[in-house]
Amino acid sequence: MASSSSPVRRYGDDPDQQDQETHRAFPTRWMYAYNVPINCGSVLVELGDIILGDEDGVVVIPKDIEETVLKFAISYDEADTAVGQAKREGKSPEEAYAYQARWPEESGLLDWVAQSGPPSSPD
Repeated sequence: MASSSSPVRRYGDDPDQQDQETHRAFPTRWMYAYNVPINCGSVLVELGDIILGDEDGVVVIPKDIEETVLKFAISYDEADTAVGQAKREGKSPEEAYAYQARWPEESGLLDWVAQSGPPSSPD
């Protein structure tokens, strides 16, 4: 059990909570649909889309562009690795970060974005 001075409290640490009901939902849940598109935070999420999240937020990668996004992610990781290598070799910050500065054009990202057009907003 967490001590009384601990900022973390687990369920059951408080003797007054031990007799309380733990259910917070309705006793019966109904499934209305599955494998259908949903809107989540005003973003359309469809079956097969990839959802990634961390402490900075969540991103939805549509299934039809997952391979393209993966290609750019790998390419960016390679540019980021080149920055670290340049730093270890003693290059100046300007020289080291030049790899990342050139990355959007050299990877083809700028061309892809220009061809794809602006993102559409959900209706």
